[in-house]
Amino acid sequence: MLTSSDHMTDLSNARNSRSVVTGDPQLKKLMTSYGVDQQVKYLHLQAEVESLWQQQQLLKQQRLVLH
Repeated sequence: MLTSSDHMTDLSNARNSRSVVTGDPQLKKLMTSYGVDQQVKYLHLQAEVESLWQQQQLLKQQRLVLH
């Protein structure tokens, strides 16, 4: 089970990597307006969506190669 310290570490790491990479103003707004737990949940969901999107793109490319 994650402790609140783990959540803070996850949030800090995610915040540093995501905002530097994307400079996403919407993400920055969310980071300041929600509590830590909600921020961590949002970042985990966002990472999952990105992962699923990448998987979908890979499958699409594989289908194009096979046809």
